[in-house]
Amino acid sequence: MLTENEIAAPDPDLTPEEVLARARALHEVVRGEAESTEAAGGYSPDLHRRFVDAGFFRIVQPRRLGGYQFSLETYLRVIMEIARADMGTAWNLSLGTAHTLQVCAYLDEPTQVELFAPDGHFSAPHRAAPVGRATPVEGGYVVTGRWEYSSGVTHATHVILGAMSPDPAGGPDRVLAPVIPIESVTVLDDWGGQRSLGLRGSGSNTVVVEDVFVPEARAPVYDWPYADIPPEGTVGYRMHGDPMYLGRTLAIYYGEIAALVTGAARSSLQEYERLLLERTTPLPPVVPRTQSPRHLRLLGAARARVQAAEILVVQAAREYRERGERWERDREPFTVADDDAIRCVLIEAAKLAGSVIEELFKMGGSREIRPGSILQRNHRDWSTAATHPFFSFDLIAEMSARLHLGLPVEVVF
Repeated sequence: MLTENEIAAPDPDLTPEEVLARARALHEVVRGEAESTEAAGGYSPDLHRRFVDAGFFRIVQPRRLGGYQFSLETYLRVIMEIARADMGTAWNLSLGTAHTLQVCAYLDEPTQVELFAPDGHFSAPHRAAPVGRATPVEGGYVVTGRWEYSSGVTHATHVILGAMSPDPAGGPDRVLAPVIPIESVTVLDDWGGQRSLGLRGSGSNTVVVEDVFVPEARAPVYDWPYADIPPEGTVGYRMHGDPMYLGRTLAIYYGEIAALVTGAARSSLQEYERLLLERTTPLPPVVPRTQSPRHLRLLGAARARVQAAEILVVQAAREYRERGERWERDREPFTVADDDAIRCVLIEAAKLAGSVIEELFKMGGSREIRPGSILQRNHRDWSTAATHPFFSFDLIAEMSARLHLGLPVEVVF
């Protein structure tokens, strides 16, 4: 029986295996809508309903708030599967759903209950760049700003935005992460079609906020990637009794990216194999590509790298879970450096997957530069994703070394 302030999940008997099967079952639908998704800038309302009905928005959502409280591994497996059908659609879905973990780790209990009421459906992209302003007023803040590239906003219930605000103690301005209902913001029609090289279906529209009041409880300080875990755990851990809500963030954010690129790499691999079986070499002596050592070598190497990337993503998610469980059981520290070490594994997965997408596109043949090509779309999506600050691998390597050695983290992106 539900207690006060608890929300029932739509399908209480759903299992991790079933939610993953639902993702696989939607593959042809997602692939079939990929071109129209790109043109529109986001996936269709019908596909959104299918995602909602499949439970994708509730995978890592606490049971008490209407979710299934599955593992990060289950979540990343689902994202990889949707990305295998279309990376842009999966980017939109992933960046609209994963931030449930931070909301349910750091916001207080009444605020969590309010945000997930009345039925438990919640989706909030997080545009972390602090390009807005949060002016203190009685009871909270007035937020103003303009945030480009708010991926996942096309079907969001809320947005989480980065905003600078004065420090009450007189120190440097703080970065806040106000959570704002979608009805209180303006989403510009500036994504999709020819507005970007790739990730056209990612819903990366600009969000504009003009003098919106946000209660203090909904505007936490944004220190999530580097926050210490209190001895008693975060608010979310105490509320939900699960180390998934301890607030460690680096592995989650990079887990999303790695899963997206790895799913797309699997898609490119499958398409390249199909072309290898069907086509001939372009120049004399013209033979089936199955008789070309060059094509066969590339296929063999690509298969190994994609499988390695998939294993890295899954194992990193398991390591994340195990570190949280060791903290819960033994109070073994789960530090930012530990989180970063998992992040670095996920970065290697993304590197492997990205290299596959690039090489298979180059070897696919000139026909694969045309619209509608899976190899071309994946290459465009990967090339666009690689411009994200998260892909500044050299700077992240420096940050990782600093964390490992206990040096100040002063890396400028």
